[in-house]
Amino acid sequence: MKVLVFPLNSLILSDLVLRRGHEPLTSMDVIAERVEDKPLKSPPYNVEDSDLVKALRYTPVDLPAGAKGRIALFAKLVEEADAALIMDSEACFGPSGCFRANMALQALIRRRGLPTLRVEEPSDPVKAEKLLKAVDEFLGEPKPLGGLVRGSSTPKVLRITSHPKVSTYPTEVPRIALLSCGLEYSGVYGEVVDAIRSVGAEVYIPEYSKEKVGEIESVFGFKPASGDLRLLMAQALSLLELKINVRGALVMTCFRCGEGSLVRHVVRSFIAERLKIPVVAYSFTERTRAYNMQLRVEALYNLAVRRRLYKIPVKGGLALGVDSGSTSTKAVVIDGREVLGFSWRPTVDVERDAEIAAREALEMAGVNLSQLDAVGVTGYGRLRISELFEDSFKVDDVNSSAFGALLLSGERSCLILDIGGTDSKAVSIRDLTPTSFTVGGTCAGASGRFLESAASRLGVTIEELGEMAVEGLSSNVTLNAYCAIFGMQDVVALLARGLDRRSVAAAVCRSIAEQFYQQFLGDIDVVSPLIHVGGTSLVEGLTRALEEVTGIKALKPKHSHLAGAIGAAAMALNSR
Repeated sequence: MKVLVFPLNSLILSDLVLRRGHEPLTSMDVIAERVEDKPLKSPPYNVEDSDLVKALRYTPVDLPAGAKGRIALFAKLVEEADAALIMDSEACFGPSGCFRANMALQALIRRRGLPTLRVEEPSDPVKAEKLLKAVDEFLGEPKPLGGLVRGSSTPKVLRITSHPKVSTYPTEVPRIALLSCGLEYSGVYGEVVDAIRSVGAEVYIPEYSKEKVGEIESVFGFKPASGDLRLLMAQALSLLELKINVRGALVMTCFRCGEGSLVRHVVRSFIAERLKIPVVAYSFTERTRAYNMQLRVEALYNLAVRRRLYKIPVKGGLALGVDSGSTSTKAVVIDGREVLGFSWRPTVDVERDAEIAAREALEMAGVNLSQLDAVGVTGYGRLRISELFEDSFKVDDVNSSAFGALLLSGERSCLILDIGGTDSKAVSIRDLTPTSFTVGGTCAGASGRFLESAASRLGVTIEELGEMAVEGLSSNVTLNAYCAIFGMQDVVALLARGLDRRSVAAAVCRSIAEQFYQQFLGDIDVVSPLIHVGGTSLVEGLTRALEEVTGIKALKPKHSHLAGAIGAAAMALNSR
């Protein structure tokens, strides 16, 4: 008889089954098959998209990716089983560490109608004896071990592929701690590792112990149901105790996991406060790839390694900053921190528009390239446009926007928000030191694209939409959907009902502000004031809506739309 054991990696339960003459079905069997059959990364990191599709036979599509990955691997054990032996265990990690996957697998067991024995984890000899008696009644008396041991005695050489190291920064390799739940079963673990190594950093996985797992409730005030989330919290405690020299941390949990969202927020705050290192919190999906993580990882690297660049430049240094964004290209010439010339134009051809913007900014400032002390480039097109300027300084747009906002506002502690054309960035600053940041991208409803679409439907420019929104913010009109597509459906419906365009414009701005509140504030430190920069900072109604929805004082400094270019120029000066 084939007996499924649960937790799936329980050696004790599998041994009890084996001693009674039956075949235990465990996660080790499934993982061993993948090592032997697929020349991929070490298990269980070799879950693929096709595996997650198979999981849809048993689960809803919106189940978290890590849960789907586990179910894709282990549902076949349930289908093969003739019976199930389930132990309610306090420490339940790895294959059985996801509470949602366990719910789905045990529901499948019930649906199949398998004979099932559920026992408690014994805490003393009396309970252990009671457990053995129950197993004997369920599976029969123990039998001699001769002939029962499964597997071949012939050793197998298993090939594990390694990641090539790609270093783009010729410095001592810094460590970035990776704390995650579900990542290894979602099919994107290798992608995240590749993203970290692509910027010249190395991954560090914090160790943990059962004792540390036992401490999490007293330290954090609660204990999650999912075993792997407990593990993640225990890793955070170990990171603090071991004092390993890590320069930053990446905390990742599955998208759509509410419990994971809470743990992600708590652990991010704990690490940032106790270790004083930058932390990125991110909810991944099964479609997350290395290039999706590139901006976040590069920004984390720069926050960790280039903190010295967050200082006010010495006046008298001339620098050009070019921000090649997804929808617009900005260029500025600064003298220390004072803007001497600038240009702003739509991005159509990355290199051509960067050249034109730089030339126009230089002409306004009355200087030429030969007079410059430094050139800084940032934005999506920074790698391409860096080739236009000799010895240019490249920096990600998270850091350039944040530093530019600091220089423009004069604040030392603040929350910086840059809502771009395709994504949004929020950075928390305390005493001129970035503590945490997040980058949007889950939904276009929190981007400048939504503003453009809404303005087009209202027949006005984005700036005019902002002015209309200021007048309409006193109304109670709201959009029912945050999604850019369905949000536009709401806009059309409101206009069809004859609502005033000012109220509709206000509803659009409020919708974006609410998305910022919902999506961003859980992954960063909340600091006042809020500094609104980037192109959308010219939309007055949006700045007002941010203040109204969040309750945080919102400021828009002069030249706020040029913050990225200004930050890149200033960092280029500081890097000399």
